[in-house]
Amino acid sequence: MFPVPYNDAQRLKSLESYKILDTPSEEAFDHLTRLARAEFGTPFTMLSLVDGTRQWCKSRQGFDAVETPRDMAFCSHTILSDEPLVILDATRDARFRCSPLVCDKPGIRFYAGAPLINREGLRLGSFCVMDTEARADFPLEEVRELQDFAHFAMQLIEMRRPVEQMSLPTPEREQPAKGAFEPSLVFLTPKDRHWPH
Repeated sequence: MFPVPYNDAQRLKSLESYKILDTPSEEAFDHLTRLARAEFGTPFTMLSLVDGTRQWCKSRQGFDAVETPRDMAFCSHTILSDEPLVILDATRDARFRCSPLVCDKPGIRFYAGAPLINREGLRLGSFCVMDTEARADFPLEEVRELQDFAHFAMQLIEMRRPVEQMSLPTPEREQPAKGAFEPSLVFLTPKDRHWPH
């Protein structure tokens, strides 16, 4: 079994509206995961979306599987909160120490993921970095940088949302949720260390 957000039905309906699941890789997303891999010095980075039964990767670096069952996914826990999830050593965490992703290949030890929060305040997936070595800490500065990656990834996802969905006049869309990205696009280079919120 996996943890389920209280608003999962609404979240899944919103995720479906983006028409992004099972689409081919796109350079804009791959550029972002490559940049994060270099920034955090981890062998694995992933932009994942969590549907009803699985975690599906829109972009990934170093990780072979395109999708994993939802009950195996670290990101199933990340979407439970607006705050990032940081696991310094998965073998010491009761939620993950028996996971095949920890016990078998790739042997995940460190995980840090920030939720992808859309303009309605729904958590569709996560932007995460992982390592096969445990860490002693993950400084607040890096937590904030990871959130910036997640915000920018969500911005890219919002840009590809079908026009008919973007134009729906709902109260939630009139006033973006806290933590959600505005629709204007900010282009970044690898030298940008402190991204705008």
